[in-house]
Amino acid sequence: MLPCMSFSRRNLICYAAIAAPSAALLPVLGRSQLRASEGATSILRFIPSSLHQGILDGSSKRDLSRYIQSGVDSGENLFFPGKASSKYAIDGQIQIRNHAQYLSSSGLVRLDFLGRAEDLNAIELLSGRGDGLSSSMTRQAQSIAGFRITGPEDAKYGSIIFVEEGTFFPRIERIFSESGVNRGYLGSLADSFLRVHGTTKSYVNDVTIRDCVFAGVRNAGDPNFPACGIWIEGCIEGRVENTKVFYFDECMRLGNADSATRNVQFMIFDQVQLEPTKPYDQADRQAALNIYLAHACNFRDCRFAVGNGADRVNSVAVRVSGIAKQIRFRDCSFQGFRRAQNLLEISESGAADGIYISGADIRDFVGDLTVNLGTARDIVFENSSILPPTI
Repeated sequence: MLPCMSFSRRNLICYAAIAAPSAALLPVLGRSQLRASEGATSILRFIPSSLHQGILDGSSKRDLSRYIQSGVDSGENLFFPGKASSKYAIDGQIQIRNHAQYLSSSGLVRLDFLGRAEDLNAIELLSGRGDGLSSSMTRQAQSIAGFRITGPEDAKYGSIIFVEEGTFFPRIERIFSESGVNRGYLGSLADSFLRVHGTTKSYVNDVTIRDCVFAGVRNAGDPNFPACGIWIEGCIEGRVENTKVFYFDECMRLGNADSATRNVQFMIFDQVQLEPTKPYDQADRQAALNIYLAHACNFRDCRFAVGNGADRVNSVAVRVSGIAKQIRFRDCSFQGFRRAQNLLEISESGAADGIYISGADIRDFVGDLTVNLGTARDIVFENSSILPPTI
């Protein structure tokens, strides 16, 4: 195993720097492939034994949707045996409905989604609140950990992971996505990596996303399109409603343009890397972070990279399109390239109150640090290194 392949959060960038990681570089299980992990039941118990060898050696193309869903519906915590070359083909989706259930793999086995229905999601963490009575159980504490999620070029889902309203404390850890064709780092497998859906009926609270790498390759022969590591690390406390983690022209969005949704509150982002989703095909007015409704959120030791081609205009690192209050950026890197404009922009409809940027490394922006077209109070830059553009 390579030294950089230990699962320390800071060392994951070593994995993310590999554009198309081969199976040989990924960890291999040290136990029997058929033995369940401690505290969990092997998913192979729900799959006919005649299919086991093809799954474990990666040669099977058999759709396992109904067998895997049967295992999930049993309510057991499930362990997926195998190594990086093992493959569980799924022509459908996995719906996790049971309280405090987790799915895991030690060997980063492949969940190969075929994704033919655009209105579905690959993996859904469901509380029963969306289609049940208001008294339905809501504190789910579900988790998925240790999978490589892949799919063919023409696969398509609404999102790779969907979290329903009423689901509390979901955990998403060590998830690697290598699909990356035609949709930037997320590939054509899904429109977004994560979609969190809260409503006036119930919230989604306390989401933890840790040690995930969303790796994408535009085509196998392009060495200039490396994989990218993104972390949302530690406990994310608060609410994220009707929002995608990534957009074509917004790497990350907090809140929603629809003012009827609640704002994003009390979230902590640690070592998050936000890169443009299509470095060679950018949209005008791209933002690494776009804030619609956010309150008391903290970004620590994060990297914001803004890409913009020579014929595109007005890309920024952070755009406030709605209301942003008490947003803190500590020891973050803001890097503009390819004629990116401003670091912070408050749009005509935006209102910012208390944006604090300390210890930042700010480079290569050709415009101003702050452009205020709306309403802004108390914007502070402190102890930051600000370097002029190099273009």
